[in-house]
Amino acid sequence: MLSVLATTPLTALQTPTTFAAGAIEEVIVVARKREESLQETPVAVTALTADGLKEARIQNIGDLTQQVPGLTRQEGQKFAGFAIRGVGSRTSIVTTEPGVGVYVDDIFIPRNDVQLVDIIDPETVQVLRGPQGTLFGKNTVGGALLITTRKPDLETVAGSVSAEIGSQGRQKYEAGISGPLVNDVLAGSIFVSTESQDGYREDADTGRDYGNIDRQGVLGQLRAQTGEFFTADIMGFYGEVDENAAPVNCLQANPESVAQGLTAPNAPDTFAANCDRSQALIDDEKVIMDRKPLRYTVDTAMGGLTLAWDTENLTIKSITGYLLQDNIETSADVDGASVYTVRNESIPKNQLDANGIDAFDQTRTFVSQEFQITGDLFDDNLAYTVGVFASKEDIDGEAGGIALGEGGWVGQPLPDGSIFTLTPTIGLREAYNRSLSNESAAIFGQVIYDINDTWQATLGARYTWEEKEISQSNYVSTADNLGLITLDAFNELDSFIQPLAPNPENPFQDAQQDWTVFSPAATISANLAPGTLTDKLDSGLLYLSLSEGFKAGGFSPYGEVFEAFEPEIVLTTEIGYKLDFLDGSVRVNGALYHSSYDDIQIDVTRTPPTDNPDEPSIPINLITNAGKATIYGGELELSVAPTENLFLGLNASYTKAEYDEFIDEDGAGNPVDRSAEDFAFIPETTLSAVASYNLITDLGVFVPRLSALYMDSIFIGLDPLSSQAPQAYVDDYVLMNLRVAWFNPASDGLEVAAFVNNLADEEYFGSGTASVDGIGSVAIIPGRQRTYGIEVNYNF
Repeated sequence: MLSVLATTPLTALQTPTTFAAGAIEEVIVVARKREESLQETPVAVTALTADGLKEARIQNIGDLTQQVPGLTRQEGQKFAGFAIRGVGSRTSIVTTEPGVGVYVDDIFIPRNDVQLVDIIDPETVQVLRGPQGTLFGKNTVGGALLITTRKPDLETVAGSVSAEIGSQGRQKYEAGISGPLVNDVLAGSIFVSTESQDGYREDADTGRDYGNIDRQGVLGQLRAQTGEFFTADIMGFYGEVDENAAPVNCLQANPESVAQGLTAPNAPDTFAANCDRSQALIDDEKVIMDRKPLRYTVDTAMGGLTLAWDTENLTIKSITGYLLQDNIETSADVDGASVYTVRNESIPKNQLDANGIDAFDQTRTFVSQEFQITGDLFDDNLAYTVGVFASKEDIDGEAGGIALGEGGWVGQPLPDGSIFTLTPTIGLREAYNRSLSNESAAIFGQVIYDINDTWQATLGARYTWEEKEISQSNYVSTADNLGLITLDAFNELDSFIQPLAPNPENPFQDAQQDWTVFSPAATISANLAPGTLTDKLDSGLLYLSLSEGFKAGGFSPYGEVFEAFEPEIVLTTEIGYKLDFLDGSVRVNGALYHSSYDDIQIDVTRTPPTDNPDEPSIPINLITNAGKATIYGGELELSVAPTENLFLGLNASYTKAEYDEFIDEDGAGNPVDRSAEDFAFIPETTLSAVASYNLITDLGVFVPRLSALYMDSIFIGLDPLSSQAPQAYVDDYVLMNLRVAWFNPASDGLEVAAFVNNLADEEYFGSGTASVDGIGSVAIIPGRQRTYGIEVNYNF
């Protein structure tokens, strides 16, 4: 996961340690690819710095959803699944793109399933809401997350050490040092981090724990400065994640599904009975998932080189990025029971590997290059940014398939104890090994013109060309159809190796397509002079913007062909405001928006009929352009510092997402109107609040901080029947966290703190998947119970 160390928002939920005399400090952002004050930037941004991690306890970028209005994700999942203002991605499969761009030192992380790659020692984190296609390019239809790492200082030696221990075996250790290597010319830094914690749900059958944390990372950097204008930054990162999947419980939703009555070799019972047992275990805080381990692993190597020539009115910058990821396994349990193994990647890979087909050497490489020129003209009345961008991504050896049982067999139990086995092509199907290639190039520009002291106009555009290629070898089981066999013979099939051969109907398939997209943006803004609206106003900004972004198109395998889906487009109109009052002690930022959402890419589940009515129709997931939608809503970020030591903060967001058109298909290929269905995984309302106080005593300063989060209910359905099942709606919940820190201003950087997460021990479910038409069940992901611990931090 991408660990965002030492971060806390400076807009709505800022902590007292960042205040001076009750005033909220100025924050610098780069939302328009130039350094500007947050309160003077006509973009909806939440900015975060390294100073507040200890107070906010943001452990990774997934935790940002607890504080950033409008930012949501599929809570509990191992993949990112980010959405901003209802726009993002609801699937993690490798053939799709994220809807929220994540950038580390301007290097784009292209895949949603491993987008939470470890990174350490950040300087800032900025969350940009709304389409950012003009300056940041593709896959920013919802917005962008910008993470900037801390650069070594050419003059000062600094370092930090921290240790954290807590309940459920939690341990986290970090250490870093930075300083000059050659005075005023070369500096370096190195930072290491290791984090582990036990899982929070135990499998009642296997004893395996799920939802655990096990990750390590190391970040090294060099900064060289030659002369007055030239700077070179080199960044290298390596990280490993080696964890089990998220825990899942099963809820019965459609007992009439044929899949409910099947079982697998050595499974304790039918799927229906297994699902009922899983549901009964919820109160015991246990699960029953796949008997084979469900793993989530990825190794990441990242490198970056940034060259900058910076004068008073002109900056020329080159940004080169490289990303390599391997040892990738992103298994998940999508049914919450131990019979089916639909998303356990190791099982079809083992079958392929046993047949001499390489299945465990997936590698992903991403190389990018961007050139930027920013400057000012006409006595600084006109600011401009122009640039070009190119990237090349290759995914090789991505293998998989759908195995319903561990040996590729499933069957129907009969009253006499025998088993009627389904054909092998049902138990193990769609085995494949494929490669993908993606090339992209773009040219972009933006001008900012100060019409006068009050009014400012911004106009920008980006032209993007993209080409994708995909090729895939397909394999099919050639095992004999066993028909009716004894239970003992059926159980012996548990470790059966299916003989695989190229699919005679479709041994190889490939596809290629290119797209071009034009992404414009325009903004008009007004700076309010002090006292304009009220004599309590210190400064203000009002703006009206129109922006467009796109998520790249691609291919979805369906039967014997790759079905191409088009880029999805979001056009957003936004009215925003940024206001400071009462000598900087009150800040009110917010926005109202309306988005037109076209060619929406949606992960749907279709269940094609089988030739044999006694065999189940197995659901197939694919991506399709669903149609159109309208999304409107707003955000509010309120920060109040009544005194130097007291801070109160409130964040709120409202998102109303409605389909204007959503035509899907049923199993027979008949059109199904799903336009009345709720947007999946998008809460309508979120609220977060914080109260913090610096209590100054003779023993030092004590800082209690209480925060709360309200998350509205969400819909988690994928197929047409799910909207009719109440189990496909996850209930709303409230979480509270408490942290009490102590430090002494005379202790030279030492701080000790105790914390409790989920203070009220709320039992809640963060997300899940409903397949009511196919498997007939709903899989829900429980949240982590109350945890507590102590941390020690020392900076020098």
